[in-house]
Amino acid sequence: MSDIALPQHPFEVCINIGGDDWDYVLRTMDELAIHLRDHGPDCAMCSGGAGGSHSVSISRREVSAEQFHRELQEWRENKKKESVK
Repeated sequence: MSDIALPQHPFEVCINIGGDDWDYVLRTMDELAIHLRDHGPDCAMCSGGAGGSHSVSISRREVSAEQFHRELQEWRENKKKESVK
């Protein structure tokens, strides 16, 4: 197993939605898209009630896109070497 963790993008959004029905999930996704657009990358929230619940967390890492892609390439190369063993 690889010692190198999958690189983290400069921005990663984790959204968890649990609903009593599919319509709740879709409606919540639409509402969250607007909320994220309005509040930007410092947004973090959780909510729940009748019908379902949801949470949003955003992680930021100070890394350039170029550095991220170099790290990702290194991770891929390591995975290839691992599969050959």
